[in-house]
Amino acid sequence: RIKEFETQFSPLKNLVQPRIKSIKLEVDLYPETNSFFASGTYILVNESENPIDTILLKTGFDEKTSYSLSEENKLILSDRLMKVFAHKLENSLAPKDSIQLSFKVKNESNTLFERNSSVLKNGTFLKFDILPRLGFPFQKEKKHPTDSTATNNHYQAIDSDLIDVDVILSTNETQTALANGVLQKEWKQDGRNYTQYKTEFPQKMGIAFNSGDYQVEKSTWNDVKLEIYHNESHHYTIKNMMLGMKSALEYNSAHFSPYPHKELKIIEFPLSEGTYATLFGNTILTSEVRFGVNTKE
Repeated sequence: RIKEFETQFSPLKNLVQPRIKSIKLEVDLYPETNSFFASGTYILVNESENPIDTILLKTGFDEKTSYSLSEENKLILSDRLMKVFAHKLENSLAPKDSIQLSFKVKNESNTLFERNSSVLKNGTFLKFDILPRLGFPFQKEKKHPTDSTATNNHYQAIDSDLIDVDVILSTNETQTALANGVLQKEWKQDGRNYTQYKTEFPQKMGIAFNSGDYQVEKSTWNDVKLEIYHNESHHYTIKNMMLGMKSALEYNSAHFSPYPHKELKIIEFPLSEGTYATLFGNTILTSEVRFGVNTKE
């Protein structure tokens, strides 16, 4: 099946694509049904020196996605199993010009035997791989350092460099919804809890959507607000984690560069979602295995 896809789409794999410059999202999390609904828009900009007439899109494997482009276009190629689609623009996108991609995403229906989303009853960790992306998705070959195109893309994203992100999240009335970025406001509406997060400046692609019944440990380092969101019973390493954040900020600010964000937060996610840790902007996502160590022993 992969060979068939590559035969069909390989002529398009080196097409220059517009870059994602900003993302605006609304994400509704429903822990009680292990489901979500997201809607959003990308602003895409042609950063190249030549017109772009074809947009290549890849939607999530495990999600139902609908989308539309703000300019007239025609679907010229599609693979609904691999979720890859090519659209020909009626009018080419000129250099430095922009186009808007609007989309809606929801998880496939859950069944008795299969959960089709990462939304949990408590401790949701939903990542940005649910969102549509641009460009040929299955690049296998590694470019040689002498290749002048080798630095065209960030190693983690072929469709963006630095982006602005604005996210409104909602969850049920007993939980708190979190994302990377700085909290703008929080409110209650129709029996649900809402939060809005924005990035302070353009950052590399990386967004997490979290929801849980969290205990929160708070502190500050200089003018930076520090927070640790964790399961109430997972408190053994909280003191050391907070000391570690402060020590890291002090050392790295002194020897590398000042910390650029107003906030730094750690968010726990369940062992069922992995044993690793990762960083998105000002947010460290950490498996519960790092919270379950009794440091007194």
